[in-house]
Amino acid sequence: MNLRSIDLNLLVVFDAVFQTGSTSIAARQIGMSQPAVSNALARFRSVIDDPLFVRHPLGVTPTEKARQMAPVIRQALSMLETAIEQETDYDFANSSSDFLLAMEEWSGVLLIPNLVQWLRDVAPGIRVNISEEKGKAAYDAMRKGTLDMFISYDRDVMPGDICSQSLFKDERVCLVRNNHSTIGRVLTLDEYLSLPHVALNQQIRGITGLSAFLDEKGWQRKIAMQVASYLSVPPVLIHTDFIATLPKQIALYLLEYYPLKIVELPFEVPPLVFSLRWHESKTKEARHAWMRKSIVALIRS
Repeated sequence: MNLRSIDLNLLVVFDAVFQTGSTSIAARQIGMSQPAVSNALARFRSVIDDPLFVRHPLGVTPTEKARQMAPVIRQALSMLETAIEQETDYDFANSSSDFLLAMEEWSGVLLIPNLVQWLRDVAPGIRVNISEEKGKAAYDAMRKGTLDMFISYDRDVMPGDICSQSLFKDERVCLVRNNHSTIGRVLTLDEYLSLPHVALNQQIRGITGLSAFLDEKGWQRKIAMQVASYLSVPPVLIHTDFIATLPKQIALYLLEYYPLKIVELPFEVPPLVFSLRWHESKTKEARHAWMRKSIVALIRS
């Protein structure tokens, strides 16, 4: 195939249709008419010699060939965007732009309300949207360019193409109801291991740092219930003698709304280190760099 036969606009159209799953939504996103998008796809199909997308009731589904090409094309377009934008100051005050962030509960509960309010004051045209992707799914989405950044605590080995900046550290604490039948102000190791726990679902979240730490010590806690989110923990605690281990900042937030109390853990465990992560292709993009700096400054303030 002769690369000179491929118009850059064909790659832009392909990328938009792949990301949205719809020719009409892609057309609105890139400022083209739907017939123009369809015509561009037809031209690209003839060059690639593949249907690329198959229609279905809710839009279009990519072929296997399209799935293989998509991350390469997304990365190439992202690199071109970076090369063009890296020397340009980002006019955030007058920008109209969307950012998609993935994050742990801490960020959603404590950072997002402050970030949204701050953006309304300094950059009212910028919107932040939240994704539920975690771990490998988040890394893959950042490579494709469908996810801008990921705020997480360090519990895994990051791929070499992912950049990271530490944000803050948080300790873990135990959370129980105020009138717990056996726990007062002090929790012993025997009590911690023998009492029923409500914990994050490890099939969803993976093995947590706390679980790995307890396994290394040879300690086995009794997990009586697993939940998908820290925000699902309080309703269980206030009606049972269950206990839960949470990041301290989340626990302090929950105390404002539920009759719960914090009890220190009966052992020392390494702190949670939260970090901001992004794909290396975005490092010098002015728009992306501005948002990263804004998040870091907001958290550290």
